[in-house]
Amino acid sequence: GTLVDVRVHHSSQLAGFTRSADLGFFARELSGLRYHIEPLLAPDAEMMRRYRAGAIDWVAYATLYAEALDARDAAKR
Repeated sequence: GTLVDVRVHHSSQLAGFTRSADLGFFARELSGLRYHIEPLLAPDAEMMRRYRAGAIDWVAYATLYAEALDARDAAKR
């Protein structure tokens, strides 16, 4: 199987042991999974910021995320 990382910030210091290099190692060594970063599926940073700040609720966030995936033609790739 494959672990697909769709996080906006997968390599920042705040990611701790889940930084992309470490997560890839753990996925492979502990579970035998391949690790793949897929930015096409990541929400955009502004959308995340607005949700975390409470400016939009989960329904609005999910709607914006679905619209972003549609705009990127993510389902066709």
